[in-house]
Amino acid sequence: MSRMLRRYLENQADMIEATLRAHNAPGRVTGGTVGPRLIRLFYMPASGVKVTTIYGLSENLALALRVDSLRIDRTHEGIVFEIPNPEPRPVTLLSLLHDCQPLPSTTAALGLTDNGAPLLARLASPEVAHCLIAGTTGSGKTVLLRTMAVSLALGHSPTDLRLMLIDPKGRAFRALAGVPHLLRPAVTDVNEALEALRSLARLMETRDRLGENRPRIVVMVDELADLVLYANGNNVEATLARLAQRGREA
Repeated sequence: MSRMLRRYLENQADMIEATLRAHNAPGRVTGGTVGPRLIRLFYMPASGVKVTTIYGLSENLALALRVDSLRIDRTHEGIVFEIPNPEPRPVTLLSLLHDCQPLPSTTAALGLTDNGAPLLARLASPEVAHCLIAGTTGSGKTVLLRTMAVSLALGHSPTDLRLMLIDPKGRAFRALAGVPHLLRPAVTDVNEALEALRSLARLMETRDRLGENRPRIVVMVDELADLVLYANGNNVEATLARLAQRGREA
């Protein structure tokens, strides 16, 4: 943390306390976290101060702190004030993977949380198992999917984990062409995609029968809606559902 940022945090903490004290909501800032984009400051109000009073002072606080946006939340740590980081920094995949080594088995790196902690998706966990990435056009769905694929390839050997990549538009997984983790080159043809999914269903049945589950196989589909639309009548949805329902253990 730079000296300038440290001084900024101290000034903002003092300003929060002074502003709330002036509006009969005294308390003190007890700490905080600094993320790549956001700063979170924890405030413990004095006994008798209503939380609703602090919520109602959000605009006064934003003006006093000279920030464009301020979000107020209540957690077990007290009241949390979330403001933009004046020194935002990019989050690179390689630095994230370096900080997370060694990655747990079948785990993909997603990024950092608001408080700067690594955000991971442990796909082998029963609580995760499957992920659906949704969002508007241009919101970064494909970038996130590609990040997950690259992090899985960098964090695991081909003997431990393999990838089946289905990419109807042919753009999402070009960066992974030739990596040894691929079961086959990224599938761009709809008919081949259906054949690939059916082959995985057969492999799933074989592994179930033999009690095997190695190497782990992660299936990634970019533009799922397009795949289902273009393969209309070819039971893509049924095959995907079957893999989703029974595939985790295998």
